[in-house]
Amino acid sequence: MLPTTTSVKPTQRPYISTNHSSITTRWGSRLKIFCYGHNVDQVHMQMQIGSLHGHISSIPTNNSLTPHAYITPQSDMFVICTGYIHHKAVTTTHIAITVTGDKPHFAHTRQLISLHEGEDHTLTCTPQGFPTPVVTWNYARKLQQLLRPLFQKMTTFMIPPIITLQQKLIIPEGKPSSIVTCQVQGFPTPSVTWETFDHKFPSNVQVHGQYLIIHNAGVYDGNTYFCKATNPAGTDIKFIHVIVNHTVKPTTVRPHVPPVISSSPIVEVKYGSSVTLNCNATGYPEPQITWHAHHKTIHHKTLLISRATLDDDGLYLCIAINDAGQTQANTVVSVTGDAPYITASPSSAVKHSGGIQSFRCAATGNPQPNITWSYTSYLHTGSHTMPSHVTSSDGRGIQLTNIQDSGKLTCTASNPYGTVSAHANILMSNSK
Repeated sequence: MLPTTTSVKPTQRPYISTNHSSITTRWGSRLKIFCYGHNVDQVHMQMQIGSLHGHISSIPTNNSLTPHAYITPQSDMFVICTGYIHHKAVTTTHIAITVTGDKPHFAHTRQLISLHEGEDHTLTCTPQGFPTPVVTWNYARKLQQLLRPLFQKMTTFMIPPIITLQQKLIIPEGKPSSIVTCQVQGFPTPSVTWETFDHKFPSNVQVHGQYLIIHNAGVYDGNTYFCKATNPAGTDIKFIHVIVNHTVKPTTVRPHVPPVISSSPIVEVKYGSSVTLNCNATGYPEPQITWHAHHKTIHHKTLLISRATLDDDGLYLCIAINDAGQTQANTVVSVTGDAPYITASPSSAVKHSGGIQSFRCAATGNPQPNITWSYTSYLHTGSHTMPSHVTSSDGRGIQLTNIQDSGKLTCTASNPYGTVSAHANILMSNSK
């Protein structure tokens, strides 16, 4: 029978998917990062400590197309996954990793210790936090008490946010990754958000704090984005106009070629056997192949017919499609079998009226033939009423238990590929 699959719309655009878009993890935790390349030759993984402008280093991986790596981040960082076609970077995505911990604090502190001159005393400092805090000691006299009022005044001093942001950014269409940085000054440190007028971001635009990242820029990414910075002292907003220039592909780019299908026009399969239909298609980009048959759709270049029956007999349509065109080819599946052949016929007999007689009939064929019995009376012309009888479970044997009239006993074997019959004459020695 035909398998059934769910239709999945193919995509030809190179892109990279990951098992995380962003991660918040505890300091020292071990993470497993996956990068999945789609429509690319290979994928490289790199990590960048701190901001997206920090130092980049490669990550050893185990696979060139679907690499994964185990990392133990010690600070905030980015994992950069880059897809290549013919050793040229065509798509990039970032995974932002934020590392958290517990700020150092003291469960018990002593504010004042009184000592006699010349007395020895041991001071202990046991902070709590994660990761374990580094302890340093400072010694100050009463000068700290004199400066405390000045420190208190400084904590009430605040600076409103000030944003530095370019007003316009021009990006060539298809650029793997573009980063816009919203530089903010202020005290306390302002919080930064990005917005658009319609409050919607394309799926290939990511926001990480002060960074706006545009992957694989397309003309639909052209928009006005604004950065908003806020702290208790106020708010600042700046706008940037992003323009994506449509680029004409150079003539040296590999031309797109419509699909060409190679398949068998006629396929024969024995009843009850299995067969695989192949639809091989060439073209660039690689064509997506779909089989259509008996109101079912299979998205694969091979189609398995298992335990074939006459329901599988008929026309199968293979369609190959890419962005350069579409073509199709027909394959006719013929399910063949063997007509019935009687290997053992019932034997004629002479019996007394009311007697009991057993008969057998055997036949071969593919599929196995179905055997039926009938009886025609010689005395009553046109009468086909079977005498009292008992039929075996496989239909091959029959026992007539009360024969009254002479007649002809017929064994018929049939399957979808034909019908054949065998006869036995039964004569009653005292027929009425």
